[in-house]
Amino acid sequence: MEHLRWKNLGNVLAGRNGHVGDIEGKPELQKAYELGKSIE
Repeated sequence: MEHLRWKNLGNVLAGRNGHVGDIEGKPELQKAYELGKSIE
């Protein structure tokens, strides 16, 4: 990111999502949504 002069606004790691539907109900989904909304 530094070589592109991008600012790191955060990240969300959500492992063990190898199948459709695995992310449902995980708190990381809400965290990703909130991070996306915070980007101007």
